Amino acid sequence: AAVSNLQHLAGRMARPVSVEQEDDFWNVRIGGTDGEEANAQAASCECVELEPYAVFVGKDYVGDGDETLGKSLMKMALYTLDGVRMWKRDLGNGVIPGVWYAPFISFDLDQDGVDEIWFVNNLNPNIPFSLNARVLERIDPLTGETTGQWTWPDNTIDDTMSHSYRFFITGGYVHDKPVLVTAQGTYRDMYLQGYGEGMEKRWDIKIPYDDGGARSSHLCPVLDFNDDGVDELFWGERLISLEDGHEVFCGDKGKYLGHSDIVVPFEDIKTGKKYIYTCREDYEQEGEPRVVTYNEKGEREWTAVDSIGHMHNGWIANIGPDYRK
Repeated sequence: AAVSNLQHLAGRMARPVSVEQEDDFWNVRIGGTDGEEANAQAASCECVELEPYAVFVGKDYVGDGDETLGKSLMKMALYTLDGVRMWKRDLGNGVIPGVWYAPFISFDLDQDGVDEIWFVNNLNPNIPFSLNARVLERIDPLTGETTGQWTWPDNTIDDTMSHSYRFFITGGYVHDKPVLVTAQGTYRDMYLQGYGEGMEKRWDIKIPYDDGGARSSHLCPVLDFNDDGVDELFWGERLISLEDGHEVFCGDKGKYLGHSDIVVPFEDIKTGKKYIYTCREDYEQEGEPRVVTYNEKGEREWTAVDSIGHMHNGWIANIGPDYRK
């Protein structure tokens, strides 16, 4: 697919392209406007510098910019509610487009009444897949200017390529005080950090791959599930307290070791009882259901679809005049 994308992009720019298969990779030659040729090898996951342009090749993904192939891939802009653009930033070749490579959030950590913008930046434009130059960056939303940078942990550096770039940023409140949460890892070892005002680190935890519990999910709500004044992070089928990072509970611990795509907390408006709906992707084991709903204590309320099936998506709906879930 990466080769097809290269051919498509070259055609869009009206440049000649040739493709040859050599052992375990494809060699793609793209002609430049000055008659010169540039080579790109579509193998593994790498960034190949080309003249007069650059192209990112990774599995079946190739990105392109506004006018050149692969340059100025990702941009950030802020608009008013009336559609007026206040500012625009080009994040450069080092920032790979994608929610797991460069997550961002608007969150008022310093409680000045303005939501700052936080995202994962890469300060080395020549090595987009390197973990060494990544930072958590804070942006002034009024100007788009950087107001702070902190080293982003490289604790997934020894993981597989697919699993190394699973980054996450979110936030919540502990007794009305904001806490910013950063995380790395989804399927294996998982690392989470909590920061208070002034970027003071409140807690730092590691959830090892062999801890006997479920992995994270792609949807991670934050809310005060047990009404104690402290928000919890729904990190897969486990709840993590934003106060100190401790595990409130982990559903099916010791039974289910896989990854849940979707985790959705909900409340029965008739009884006031709270539940957690989840659907599971992997770890297809005999006797382990693919869809599970827990009660507010993390105990199974009901299950569906036994043992087999990749449940990639699911949702909660209000049905009928009584708005039952």
